Amino acid sequence: MIFKIKISVLIIITTLATGCTTFAKGHAFRSASSPDQNSSLLYIYRTESTPFMRQPTVLINGEELLDLPNGGYTYLYLRPGEYRIEFDWAWDVSYNDREIELDARPGEAYKVRIGGGRHCGVIFGNCGNDVTVETKHSDDSQIDSCKYQTPNFDFL
Repeated sequence: MIFKIKISVLIIITTLATGCTTFAKGHAFRSASSPDQNSSLLYIYRTESTPFMRQPTVLINGEELLDLPNGGYTYLYLRPGEYRIEFDWAWDVSYNDREIELDARPGEAYKVRIGGGRHCGVIFGNCGNDVTVETKHSDDSQIDSCKYQTPNFDFL
């Protein structure tokens, strides 16, 4: 009897935990058209990174772009200039919050990736994901496995 209860509890917990996992749904990665001389192209993507059951809200200059699931990517065109890109997580995993500055130059393409490297805090050993900025000319192998996510806007 106790064995059946333990199995039932395990099934319920597993179902609830996997039901909250957020993996990207959408079409496979496709390169966007190259930017013209009046704009820059920005890809933002998330490799399979913890916390798996959460999605950070991506903001550009305070404007909410999208919630980015594991394995998701999006892109948008930017006017040349300075941009603040934020990854804002829920309060209970806010140790993952990140903010970077991007100087978008005309005709250039950039990739911003969340995931990969880890850094850990002193208190409670909280570990967060790194955010990296790469040029479009860098290796695309990690973004190739991502699925497209529709942003709230596609030009800023």
